[in-house]
Amino acid sequence: MPTPTKIKKFYQSARWKKARWQKIHQVHGLCEECGNAGWEVHHIEPLTLANVDKPEIALGLDNLQLLCTKCHNSKRSEEKEIRSGLMFDSAGNLVKKE
Repeated sequence: MPTPTKIKKFYQSARWKKARWQKIHQVHGLCEECGNAGWEVHHIEPLTLANVDKPEIALGLDNLQLLCTKCHNSKRSEEKEIRSGLMFDSAGNLVKKE
């Protein structure tokens, strides 16, 4: 699924760049999973159109995790696998695909 324009713009914003660097400095540039050099700042609760305007989700250091590329790719693969088994029902609730 392509990334929505609003989220792409968020990742180009000065606010995101500042939060990203704060997280990198907070954990001394080390991947929080394996301890190698980290570069990818990952949202623990994934960023969506519904929460991109919520600072505690989009910018909160508690929702950010510094990862190396290998660990980040692994996390993203896990999330994609989980998402592929889910769908929204007619009431808008997230449910398992049958």
